[in-house]
Amino acid sequence: KKVVRKKKPSNSSSSSSSSKKNIDDYWETCPNEGCNTQYLKDRKFGCPRCYSLNRCDKNAAKKYDKSMDEVIEFKLDIDENHDYNSIDLDNIDWKEVIGCKYFNGGFGSDGVIMVQFSNKDIVVVKPGGNSPKQELLACIIAKYLDLDVPKMKVILKKSEIGETIVKSLLSSPFEDNSNSYKVRHSLSRFKYFFIMEFIPAKTLVSVTDDMINDDNGNLLESIGRYLTYDVLINNFDRIPICHNNEGNEGNFLVSNERKVFGIDQSLYSVNVVGTQFKNYKETVQPLFDSLFNNNNNLSSIEDLSNNDHLLSRYEVLKQFFFFQCNIKFTKEHLLYLLNGMKLGFDTIMTKFSPDNYQSALEQLENQARESFPLPNDIIFTHPFT
Repeated sequence: KKVVRKKKPSNSSSSSSSSKKNIDDYWETCPNEGCNTQYLKDRKFGCPRCYSLNRCDKNAAKKYDKSMDEVIEFKLDIDENHDYNSIDLDNIDWKEVIGCKYFNGGFGSDGVIMVQFSNKDIVVVKPGGNSPKQELLACIIAKYLDLDVPKMKVILKKSEIGETIVKSLLSSPFEDNSNSYKVRHSLSRFKYFFIMEFIPAKTLVSVTDDMINDDNGNLLESIGRYLTYDVLINNFDRIPICHNNEGNEGNFLVSNERKVFGIDQSLYSVNVVGTQFKNYKETVQPLFDSLFNNNNNLSSIEDLSNNDHLLSRYEVLKQFFFFQCNIKFTKEHLLYLLNGMKLGFDTIMTKFSPDNYQSALEQLENQARESFPLPNDIIFTHPFT
């Protein structure tokens, strides 16, 4: 049967035209000069642009962030003569924090916080994101392969040390005080966060053509060793040696001594059952064949002439170094890079030799469990298989 609902009697005192609201009645334009952002009238803190970027509405901001009550001037001081490498991550006095500086990250990143202490030491605090275990494992494997990465410690936010660190950061002045709310937001989102050694170095964009050409290939060979490591852990967010992505020059640091450090690496495990391993092999196999098959020495540019795969990757790398680093990448540079990759493969074959393979995995697993706040919260499936 068809159900017929009775209509409510209409109010005859009001016309249909007066009961309808114009869409402009729901929106308000920011009164601050030079803003003109439109936002919903019932928004708690007013203009989202001014509140998040400039904190114009100071009274409303105080309700959310008490650090706005008193603004203490602070500027991060990086002393080239200070030994930042000597810091012990297990013995930090968080009461000695004198200020912080927040650095925005790239797409999908929550950035990092540079924390400075009264003795000029600096520690990097980074939200754990969605893959703290993968990043921890990648760091442990890098050290096992004799690669340079910052010292790292994983902190459980809801622990005594975790609450001490968060409280210290949120009560400290920031170089740009408007960023303190971003820190509060990023630290509140995740279960873990990292504290890391500060490396006084710059990204690849600071490397010049002269630095590469005057270095006898050492810098590029060091980068090549990292690219081999990236192939092993299936990390694609660095230099596109295998994957067809844009790459990220910011995940390499180069010190004044031209020492190369890898940062923000993660281990992406490959399931041998299903299509994951097939796709991984199809991506990596051509590189293996180009480097090792047919007694390819790759000692001169002529050795590249008949290697279609490496020539195609050369075009990708040339664009990467030019657009992201402003470096004119040549075929001579490619040879240095590939020789570094060969050295990296030699190290992997030695460290994970058939005789040493199982003990190496157990050593890495034990080290990871000792380093993770909740050992039972980390599960190993051994992606190397």
